Amino acid sequence: MKKEVAILVVTLLLLSMLNIGKGLGNSEIKFLHRNGYCVIETDLPNLMSPGRPILPYELRTYVFPAGTKINRVDVKIGEIRDIKIKEKIEPASFATSNGKEIKMDEGIYQKNAFYPEKWYEYRTGMGLKNGKRVLFLNVYLYKYRYNPVKNEIKYAKNFEVKIDYELPEKSEKSGNYDLLIIAPAEWLPDLQSFVEHKEMHGIKTKLVSIAQAEAMLGSDDAERIKRFIQYEIEQDGIKYVLLVGSASILPVRYSHAYDGEESQFVSDLYYADIYNGDGSFSSWDTNGNGIYGEWNKNNKDVLDLYPDVYVGRLACNNKDELDVVINKIIEYENNAYMQEWTDRAVVCGGDSHNDNEGIFEGEQIKNTSSFYLRKNYFDITRLYMSLDTLSKNSIIEEFNKGELLYNFAGHGNRLSWATHPPKEFHTWIGFSVADLYSIKNGDKLPIVILNACETGQFDKGTTLAWSLVSASSKGSIATFAATALSWEYIGSYCDKGLSGYMDVLFCKHFKKGAFLGDTFYSAKEEYIKTTPQKDEHDYKVIEEWELFGDPTLIIGGYGGGQNNPTVSIKFPYEGYIYIAGKAIMPSRHARTIVIGKINVNVSAYNVNKVEFYFDNELKFVDDEPPYSWTCDEKAFFSHQIKVIGYGNESSAEDTLNLLIFNI
Repeated sequence: MKKEVAILVVTLLLLSMLNIGKGLGNSEIKFLHRNGYCVIETDLPNLMSPGRPILPYELRTYVFPAGTKINRVDVKIGEIRDIKIKEKIEPASFATSNGKEIKMDEGIYQKNAFYPEKWYEYRTGMGLKNGKRVLFLNVYLYKYRYNPVKNEIKYAKNFEVKIDYELPEKSEKSGNYDLLIIAPAEWLPDLQSFVEHKEMHGIKTKLVSIAQAEAMLGSDDAERIKRFIQYEIEQDGIKYVLLVGSASILPVRYSHAYDGEESQFVSDLYYADIYNGDGSFSSWDTNGNGIYGEWNKNNKDVLDLYPDVYVGRLACNNKDELDVVINKIIEYENNAYMQEWTDRAVVCGGDSHNDNEGIFEGEQIKNTSSFYLRKNYFDITRLYMSLDTLSKNSIIEEFNKGELLYNFAGHGNRLSWATHPPKEFHTWIGFSVADLYSIKNGDKLPIVILNACETGQFDKGTTLAWSLVSASSKGSIATFAATALSWEYIGSYCDKGLSGYMDVLFCKHFKKGAFLGDTFYSAKEEYIKTTPQKDEHDYKVIEEWELFGDPTLIIGGYGGGQNNPTVSIKFPYEGYIYIAGKAIMPSRHARTIVIGKINVNVSAYNVNKVEFYFDNELKFVDDEPPYSWTCDEKAFFSHQIKVIGYGNESSAEDTLNLLIFNI
């Protein structure tokens, strides 16, 4: 009888936690009045399509194991209120690039219909989460729909989401390798020391020639390389890819998201986006016309966009550049840890555009980025035109002091970056490739973000982005930059979409001790997820940002020298419900819920043994891989599993908080 009562209690608790349709409550709608428009103020994200009404929406993201089949998504709309307003809902601001503005969509405000057309929509995509390939299901709930002609809002207070899905029969197998390097055959001997360095730090590395990668079947060399990456994912479980060679040495893919200015541009995201949401190969040419990443009035390729591997490129033109860069990476990872300069971040900006609000866009973007950098424990130095602290000399001086991150927002071309003093749009202040001769920062190498046009357009020749990385004994350790014209909103919404928003997301995910590829692509993943109504400019921003550097670079270097132990809990995954040791479904609020016993599997490198703890009590010691333990503790509700991996001189640990019902 007691056991039956306990089971009933567990069931009731689970039912309360699995109610994925619960609304956001009864909070009153708050309207603000600004510049003759009405603004809905909430804590929700906003739809930000240029020229269209800015409306809050609710995003619910569900994460399933790769191979899950989504049969149906049903959404039940709760109570609906009709609200009349006096002023028009504020439209999203213009997008601009080098002074070229996108015109407002006047048709939306003259149409007697509600926008968005539907109460909800959803999208799936295959990508990476915590090192595992997963299926993302993003459900966009449009709580506010607006009719501009009637000046009326329909507001839905609650939504109930029901998902019909089938989990895969088999889970992803463990990988033999972490990092795949593709390089010219004659450069492979030069990369051996780099491979040994990576292996020493627990990064299992596979080195192949471009010719080996191009031996696969495909429509051209770029697709053959992409097919090879797919093969290595499925054969060896790789998570990171390092492309070695300039555009003339290792093939590039040109994407065709036409923005009215450029018909094509380079995107290495092509090599990262391997799968569609259903697990099929992501060709980037779904209409089969041989034009990749196409987006124009007549044709649109359907792209998943989510990265399935984290790709970086060393755009080396010769072996001398390669030797410089790999030596910089090795020295950085071995020696940067705990150096005083790694606590610093420098942000640079000015008045990017001549808007009607008097906003200094570069500085506002940097202020928002700095908010996240401070949360990640960085000391911020601001080089702002409005503070009279930004000049060519101050840029060089800050480089020479050393910092972990150097972040620029403004304008650019292949060889330079610059911005304007307030309201002086014919005055340019910045730095260029020629100024590298004055930079003498030695081994104090930052990761550089160049939020500007074309500074990473490496298919056209020398670039500021790659010049910083390839400079000997100076410059940067890696650079994030755009390979084409970069679009940005003007005015107060400059940090809410396009390149300004991507800049903010890079800083949001920038943390010491993280892999650089995780930082770079986590920002892209969040942009994809939080931008439901993507247009050609969104696609271009997502695709054009390039990582010039090693995706497995540890930001701030390895702690305590070489051979550091690493340990992480790989199963159970966070955010799922498990019954009898099997993942049944995602849980609400990303709780990890276990009914019965569960196998705990651990990935560990450079360790002699792994200890398993339950609520800080040692339960099991495993001294041989694969490291695992069956947790069959009699428990009820909140508990913690901790694992500690012990190396020769140090240890590493990982924890998992979960709800266990095992009576």
